[in-house]
Amino acid sequence: MVMIVFIFGIVFLSAVLNAYAFRNSCVDADAENTAVILSSLTERVEYGLKYGRDLGNYYGIEDVFDEIFIYCGSNDNYIVNGELEPLYGIDPPEELADKIELMKVNGETQYLWMSRETQHIVLAIRGREGIDGYIGILYPTERAQAMSLAYVKRMYFYALIAGIVGALLFELLFHLLRHSFARKSLRRIVMATILVINIGSILSSYVVLSAGYRELASDVVNGLLDQSAGNMEGLLAAGVRYSDIRDMDAYFQRVADSSAQVSAITLTSEAKEDALTRALSADGEGEVRYLTAEISSEYVGAKVRSAVINVIVTTITSMMIALEILIFLIDLLLGEKKERRKLRRIDKSKSIESIGIVRGLSFCFAGFRFMAVAFMSIVLAEIYRPVVIFGYQVPYEILMTFPLSAQVFISMITSYLSGIVIHKRGWKVATIGGVVVMCCGTLASSFAYEPVSFILAQMLIGTGLGFAKMGIDIYAVAVSSEADMSAYTAASNASIIVGYSCAASLGALIASVFGYAGAYLVMTGLGILAIMLLFFFGINVVSRDEAKEEEKASPEEAETEQKKSDFRFPAYIMFIIIPYFFIMMFTDYFFPVYANSVGITTDVIGYVMLAYGIATAYIGTKLCPVLTKRASSSLLMPLVLLILAASFMLFSIHSMFISAALIVVLIGIADGIMPSLQFLYVYTLPFAQRVGFSKALGVEGFFSNMIGAIAPVIFGIVMLYGNSGLGIVAILIAISAVLFAIMNGIVKSDRNRGEGVAE
Repeated sequence: MVMIVFIFGIVFLSAVLNAYAFRNSCVDADAENTAVILSSLTERVEYGLKYGRDLGNYYGIEDVFDEIFIYCGSNDNYIVNGELEPLYGIDPPEELADKIELMKVNGETQYLWMSRETQHIVLAIRGREGIDGYIGILYPTERAQAMSLAYVKRMYFYALIAGIVGALLFELLFHLLRHSFARKSLRRIVMATILVINIGSILSSYVVLSAGYRELASDVVNGLLDQSAGNMEGLLAAGVRYSDIRDMDAYFQRVADSSAQVSAITLTSEAKEDALTRALSADGEGEVRYLTAEISSEYVGAKVRSAVINVIVTTITSMMIALEILIFLIDLLLGEKKERRKLRRIDKSKSIESIGIVRGLSFCFAGFRFMAVAFMSIVLAEIYRPVVIFGYQVPYEILMTFPLSAQVFISMITSYLSGIVIHKRGWKVATIGGVVVMCCGTLASSFAYEPVSFILAQMLIGTGLGFAKMGIDIYAVAVSSEADMSAYTAASNASIIVGYSCAASLGALIASVFGYAGAYLVMTGLGILAIMLLFFFGINVVSRDEAKEEEKASPEEAETEQKKSDFRFPAYIMFIIIPYFFIMMFTDYFFPVYANSVGITTDVIGYVMLAYGIATAYIGTKLCPVLTKRASSSLLMPLVLLILAASFMLFSIHSMFISAALIVVLIGIADGIMPSLQFLYVYTLPFAQRVGFSKALGVEGFFSNMIGAIAPVIFGIVMLYGNSGLGIVAILIAISAVLFAIMNGIVKSDRNRGEGVAE
């Protein structure tokens, strides 16, 4: 029964994500269509300005506003002059100046944006000497949402059918196939069921989306037809005859060219059955004509293809979520009952917790932690007010960076403190306490209505984040044997990457439905769920630091290890942590900028980033345990850096988008390997053995957060030199890798193949 409920949940999750994407697409398409019609109406004003009229005293502007109401469905309209002083209609929105500045920077003549379920459209009005002013309209998005509602209902109906089919298919496979309640066999049965019904959902979505986008195209074509027919009726009422009209085909072609949804508008003597048609009045000679328009099949096809790709992406996202939850559920249902609240000691030779439980708890925490990624920066823009510090107003652009910077800065400090807490009280207390503090921060964020309170709320989240993240990292180490440590840390890292990828999508969906304040409340609820799961299913295990106290080295050995610790840990920070942050900047910063500069769309960039997540979670983490059985972490880490440095150098010499995308995937694989290697390396360092593993990770967390805050700035400066700057980065990474290898004695003595984590 649990698995059937799970299957229904995953099917409806895909349906919700697809419905959300389609609804947003409808809103965007409706705005684009309205902008086309508004542009056509604005041409009348521009025509008058070119022949000497004054925008500040424009005769007949009321007629223009009436037509905007008729054809655009908006009664909240305004016109401002070039200095943005109001001339006609309602008061313009407060953010108009910022939007027009963006128009100027991008060289555009129109700008569309949405604020609190209200669609805004602003167009430049061209006069004889340039831009004379701007015309704008506001209208609620209810019209577009109502248009999409019928298709959304069909998506949910098909999801219900798919869920029923999935339940029957699961029951059939469960009873026909021999599985003996083995974990892998049950996972395959459930995932095969979900895969089959998702393929069916993609096909049904194609049918729904084709009909939906054709209706959207019909909507704008009908609007243009109504407007063009109105213009023709005006001419006929003035006594103009059809035979008097010259160059009408060229005029209607210009109207059709203004909209991608229309392939042609023509004036014909007979109505066409396969086209949208408006019958016009008879002229003075009794002649009747028809205005016909044809929907662009290329436009509809392109929209449907793009939407189907989005459906496939959301399906992959839902399957990634399904796999993580499934691993957790099966290990929980089939695993032996354990005492998870009583403090337990570590058994170095045996893992004391199922890897699926570790992975599931890490995934749940990551889902909570990263949910605000999609909307945190937007919230401050929504509640923006000028902030004055010591009599100086903080610039808008700088203020926008404060929430994330403040969160990172505070977590940098608490990461260090968390090592001390974990050393004394264990990972579970630190993690649950950290998540509780984070929940207080997310709750405060939902009630923050001005920048200062919102920034303080993010600092509160950062306070808890340092403790919770470090606790989750150490959890995977604490419950695993030394032989299994790489597999456990790799699995935990994989679930965190999947949690990040999925939480961003779900966060955007939740914010669109409940608003940003509501999204933070939902995030708080997810945090409470994480607390409950951690409390009931997280094994309370003694810190490895305490376990090692009985194995203290002799004074002579301690002195030797002290000398080693003088350079190995700082060398690790300098030659591994810092270069790896610069490598990650390629994915976070360089690739999106480069892809955009060569004309790659945002959707394609998003697909590459999805491939990065898949490479991390399902390739890198699978390779990690295999590699660590054949070579030591002190050999593998510089080797990974050298491979990535070589790829950077090749790209700097001859750059192509496909090679940039492949580097992102390669970094994804490395990102699935490196965290586990870092844990293994730090665990065996004399420094960690002397001060304690949790304290050592706390120190590493402090430096990692500090470097994470500085690296983007330095990388940005280096990339001012373009591809040659990337070549310099590659050389520095390669040098760091070689120096680290030398300082660890790899060239002479580090040949410990087949020894697991021992170095």
